[in-house]
This record gives sequence, C-alpha cells and structure tokens, in this order.
Amino acid sequence: MNKALGLLAFAILLGFSSCDKEKIAPSDTGHINLSFNATFEGETLIINSQPYDYAGKLIRFSKISFYLANLRLLNQDQEIGVSDIEFIDLTGTHHSETSAKNGTVIELSNIPIGDYTHLKFGIGVPSNMNETNPIDYPTNHPLGNDFDYYEAWDS
Repeated sequence: MNKALGLLAFAILLGFSSCDKEKIAPSDTGHINLSFNATFEGETLIINSQPYDYAGKLIRFSKISFYLANLRLLNQDQEIGVSDIEFIDLTGTHHSETSAKNGTVIELSNIPIGDYTHLKFGIGVPSNMNETNPIDYPTNHPLGNDFDYYEAWDS
C-alpha cells in the first residue's frame, strides 16, 4: 500500500512538473492617459451654458478643440517621441459639470517603460503637416478627416 501511495504521489508530482506553463514576459511598454479639463476663471467650463463674463463682455463657448503635436516624454537620459499629432476635442465631454470635471482623456500606447520627468508638446498643426490634405492619411488619423480642414486655405 505504501508503494502504491508513493507511486501515486510520484505520478502526480510528475504530472505537475510536465505541464507546459505559458511564460509571460514582463512588458516593456505601457500606456499614459492624458486628461484635459477646461476652466474659465477657475470654474469648470460648460459648453453652450450660460454666458461667461470676460472684462465686461459676455462670451459663450460652443466648441473647444485643438491639436497637440510632437508629444515627447523626457527622462534624465533621453527624449522619447510618443505621438506626432493628437486631436483633442473637449466639446463632447464638457456639456455638464460632471462630464466636464471628468474631462477628455486620450491614451498614448506603446510607451517604453521608464521614469519620465516631463511631457513636451506643441499646440497646433506643424507647418509640414498643415500643408497636407485629409486624403493623405487614414480615416482614423487625427488629420484623416475634413472636419477641421479648410480647403480655401489649403490648411
């Protein structure tokens, strides 16, 4: 009986040791979420809400969108380019106080894991990209649609 238990224990141990376990390599990339929240004089800005007083003039916001270009992360040793251009549209997320406080979030993927200290970027479309047409890009690219392309300006 002891031999049978010993063989059974050995067979179970052999069975566990022969299982192929999928080896998961540690990821060398990650993602970064950037959140954008619009405020006006320290208050959460709501699209198409009551007019805001600016130097005695009443203004109302109906659309807020912009491009960020040449996004780069910096650490002590290097500068990593993470995106050529991103379109940020706050119009869809700033219709109520709650959604405006949550903001517009974009995710930048495939970022090399690192200890970054700064994010650098430009605002607007760089001149070399501004001279292109929406047809030059796939439809899922920030410049691949014509909602902000002004044909009369070729821009």
